[in-house]
Amino acid sequence: MPYLHNNFWRQNPLLKIIFPFLLGILTCPEYGKYLPIKLIIILLLIFGFYLLSIFYLYKIYKYKHRWINGIIAFIYFYLTGYIINSLTFTYQRNDYFINNFKKDDYLVVKIKEVGKLKLGKLKFEAEVLLKSEHEKWKKVTGKLLVNCFYDDTNVRPIQYGDLLILNCIPFRVEEPLNPGDFDYKEYLGRKQIFYQANLGTKEFIFINKNNYSIKKSALEIREYFLKIFTNLNLKGDEYSVCSALVLGYDNELSDEIKDIYSATGAMHILSVSGMHVGVVYIMLNFIISLFKVKINIKKVEPLLLISGVWFYALLTGFAPSVFRAAAMLSFVIIAKTLKRNYSIYNSLCASALLILLSDTQLLKNVGFQLSYAAVIGIVLFYESFRKLYLSRFWLPRKMWELVSISLAAQIATAPIAIFYFNQFPNYFILTNLVAAPLSGFIIYIAIATLILSPLKFIGNFCSIILSFLIRILNVSLMYIEQLPYSVTKGLNINIIQCIIIYVIFINVLLIFKTKNKFYVWSIFFLIIGFSLVSLYNDIKIYNQQSIIIFNNNANIIGFYKGKQGIVISDTAYVNKNPYLLKNLLKVYYGLKQVIVIPMNKNFIFFNNKLYKYHSLIVFDNKKILIIDKNIEVNNKIKYKFYIDYLIITNYSQRVQPDNIFSVIKPKMVIFMPKISISYKQKWQRACFKRKINLYDIKVKGAYIDNY
Repeated sequence: MPYLHNNFWRQNPLLKIIFPFLLGILTCPEYGKYLPIKLIIILLLIFGFYLLSIFYLYKIYKYKHRWINGIIAFIYFYLTGYIINSLTFTYQRNDYFINNFKKDDYLVVKIKEVGKLKLGKLKFEAEVLLKSEHEKWKKVTGKLLVNCFYDDTNVRPIQYGDLLILNCIPFRVEEPLNPGDFDYKEYLGRKQIFYQANLGTKEFIFINKNNYSIKKSALEIREYFLKIFTNLNLKGDEYSVCSALVLGYDNELSDEIKDIYSATGAMHILSVSGMHVGVVYIMLNFIISLFKVKINIKKVEPLLLISGVWFYALLTGFAPSVFRAAAMLSFVIIAKTLKRNYSIYNSLCASALLILLSDTQLLKNVGFQLSYAAVIGIVLFYESFRKLYLSRFWLPRKMWELVSISLAAQIATAPIAIFYFNQFPNYFILTNLVAAPLSGFIIYIAIATLILSPLKFIGNFCSIILSFLIRILNVSLMYIEQLPYSVTKGLNINIIQCIIIYVIFINVLLIFKTKNKFYVWSIFFLIIGFSLVSLYNDIKIYNQQSIIIFNNNANIIGFYKGKQGIVISDTAYVNKNPYLLKNLLKVYYGLKQVIVIPMNKNFIFFNNKLYKYHSLIVFDNKKILIIDKNIEVNNKIKYKFYIDYLIITNYSQRVQPDNIFSVIKPKMVIFMPKISISYKQKWQRACFKRKINLYDIKVKGAYIDNY
């Protein structure tokens, strides 16, 4: 196998750099101590000088002590990754904008990313530049998410690069309100956004309306292209898919379209990636070739190609997959121009280093991980699959090549996709046989439509073909998604199992390349390790027993024992969302069965360990009483009924706390979200008087009792 020999490592030196660099990023604690920049520079310079001296000694002693050089180089690049990652944690710095923040402070921010205006509400991400302090402006650092309520008919649109003065009070991004909810705090944390603010129309001022930047110009051009698609009568799903597929603008994609593409394994089609950049490269080559006849532009051709590719990457928003493809293609162009050998491994490493040097947090980005996993899979596995079937005929040969690429990419991305999304598209080969060629045609036609749009008749004709092709793509994927067993859901693996799967894949490849029995034994022990981790997870799930009272407008309570779950809820919510909660909890808790029951029904489950009778629920000696409109209080009872949880719902407004406490003694009173403030205050006073614990679902999120 070529990459087991020393020559392979000499030809691909960046592989020796990328692994310690990635390890440094991954092992840097997010809440570690911030290192001053001056100290970091001094440490790197000292270590760099030491590294150079070691390399000089290496030349003298040749191979005698080369392992020392390897260790020192590993430590150096490990520290580089570690330190660069620590620099991204601006919230640890003394000049972070929230430090000593007062209510009357103002912030000057620069808009970095603008979302879609929905129901008069616009979200945008901003970099904080200045803060007013003692009537002076002070330089600060940090990022802020702003929820702006404004009418865009009276106020000019907020755009990338705008400078604003904000009169706001930032507050922490909240934790997920329920188990299994999307962790928006973690998502924003990867972007180093930990605070948000709400703004009204009169709470911000534009201070720089005409500032220029390359990215702003690119986004304005993208907006112009989007208007061309709109003017050519592209509407609905056709417009949203075309915008995402060609220009990387996915704000218009409906949830239904996202679900269809995700379930069929075609979500990568909607993410601008290597295929899209490749099409742009081919079209640029074609356009340049037309001018070659009259003008000698051979010397500037590489510059034109690289500039065009990077401008397209900028136009589509610089997603990790686009950045990777643009960087790798640039290396190919440079290698061809200089007539040098080209290494795919060096290009992959170089593009990854460039991306991570700009933002180390992208290593945790799912798009980044899937993009590189897909390319690595194609590089490692494609040729092996392609050689399994060599046809003399063009069509079957091309179809098998497409299948080979799909298999290679899917094998490499499957563990990551299962880890994050807990599902696997079973018909991914069929999907790619349909979607890959169709999406290629769509990109070509879409770019031709943009170029020929000034010629009204030809532009309209192209848009009709474009709309037709997108409709075929959507309908085809919808049909595949509706096939029986189109997607396997509820798959759960942890990070250790994900890594084990990848190591197994590598060992399988090594078996075919080297025929060495060592890798067979390696796979055997890895499978045992995977099984032991699965067994541990199953035992953990089997022993789980918990009660969850959810933060929701409906009254929802969940009871979990082993791999079974019972969820009781208001009848209206059950009728409106029959599968949403059920599927969510199956994934989150690894449950095999979840039963949803209306709140007004009595039941017995778990061999009589869980039962409900009217307002009383008993679960393995835990007693819960729900105060609702049906409860009746008998004040003549002389003894008190001891319970664990007393749940106050929005249906209990007529029930007085003193009447309840005269016959019931709870360990904790829990407020459901929809209770009025005045009624809540009554219960708070009564609980404080009796020293009873309180828990407000609306304020603190879902209540979870694991026992």
